[in-house]
Amino acid sequence: MASPKERLDLFRRQETNQAGLRNDLLDASFTSAEFLEKIESLQKELDQSRNAEKHYYDLMNQAMQENRDLQKSMDCNRFIAALIDGDSMPFLDKFVVRGFDGGVEVGRRLRLALSNYHRTNPLHRGDDKIVIYISANLHGLTWAYTLAGITQEQSRVRDFFVGLSQSHPLTSFVDAGQQKEAADSKLRAQVELYYSNSHCQQVIFGGSDCGYAPFLDMLANAEDINRRVTILSPAHMPHRMLRTVAQFLRVDFPEIFRATKIVTIQSDIEPLPLSGLKRRLNDETPPQQRHPPPPFYSGSHEAPTDINRVDEYSAGRHSPPNPDEYQPENPFLINNALSAQTYYVNQYGQRLDQPLLYDKQYLRFLFTKKARLCNNFYLRCHCPYGDSCQWDHSEDLTPLQIDTLRHKARTSACRDPYCNDVACTLGHMCPRPPGACHMDACKFSEQQHNVCVEQVFEIDPATGSRTQVTMSTPADMALD
Repeated sequence: MASPKERLDLFRRQETNQAGLRNDLLDASFTSAEFLEKIESLQKELDQSRNAEKHYYDLMNQAMQENRDLQKSMDCNRFIAALIDGDSMPFLDKFVVRGFDGGVEVGRRLRLALSNYHRTNPLHRGDDKIVIYISANLHGLTWAYTLAGITQEQSRVRDFFVGLSQSHPLTSFVDAGQQKEAADSKLRAQVELYYSNSHCQQVIFGGSDCGYAPFLDMLANAEDINRRVTILSPAHMPHRMLRTVAQFLRVDFPEIFRATKIVTIQSDIEPLPLSGLKRRLNDETPPQQRHPPPPFYSGSHEAPTDINRVDEYSAGRHSPPNPDEYQPENPFLINNALSAQTYYVNQYGQRLDQPLLYDKQYLRFLFTKKARLCNNFYLRCHCPYGDSCQWDHSEDLTPLQIDTLRHKARTSACRDPYCNDVACTLGHMCPRPPGACHMDACKFSEQQHNVCVEQVFEIDPATGSRTQVTMSTPADMALD
């Protein structure tokens, strides 16, 4: 039998083992509780994931259904838009002289021609609608057809466009008014509207003026032809437009539109110059020289004019004006022979301003005294508002003062770097020296700064001639 001491030690060891077992059991119970909490947490996350999956699955089905509905809606309202500048795309004379009936017929013919052309489009569908929008200066066109001898009744021209507009509910003619570039701005806005419309399958643009070239260049693709835009144009176009048109599809309707622009003859009264029209003077008109021409461009085989020869201008500063030149019988119309008949461009077709000699003292007077001289009357040689004009027609200006007023007018920038309006009085080149303009808010566009003058061409709108000339001086010269 074990001794009491041994038995005591055995009891103590058993007691220690029991305490360790008790602690182990307590630790095991705490660990099981943590496991249970983790299991419950994971179960909650799983339930949330399942709910989210179902939610996003429902959203995906809803989006797919909306996409199908949208595609169905787009397929039901397809159309093509023909947007035409009536000033630069005149209709054939045989339709215009017939008045209302001619307008109805040409409207139907134009719609049929557009329909036949659209059938060549791989995206063509039989239910595609055709929207025709034509904008023009109706007053100017009426005068142009009359002065050209096409019709003697101005009402026939107006009736023609009424018939054109009534030929179909989706054919519209809009009179843009006589404001410069009004028809152009309306047509650009229409192109932007329809080009961004996903229902519009094709934009057919009818306008041959160079002023549209920068706008159309923005729609061109970098690597391929933009087949969503078709240029409706005559066979003969300005050189600048030919480069632009090459980036798009092109179509011509010679059975509807004139191949050449309207050529008008001189009349005692005529409206504001109309873009797309040519003007020529009668051979019997006596030549009148407003003043000796300023040094600018001479023929390529002649020596440039000496810029320092300003004696004629200096003498003109204090000499009385010639009343025969500046006081015509009609108080608001000066003979067209006094106005410029040509303009100048560089090899890229950008408009160049003819250098002038101007009087710095008189220029300071124009700016400081706020002289209200009528630019139309003195610079364009006619004012359509006559006696009702709010600007001054009463001053007798010398040739040098007129060129000073022209220099002041050029401080306002023309919006079109490729302007082909021979009578435009706005500036087409920043007057500051190349590289010297650092104004963030300069009125002149980026294209009108640092304009290249390496090659200069004189353009005669009346004959369509393009003659290379030599520049004598690139900027206006001031007389102190």
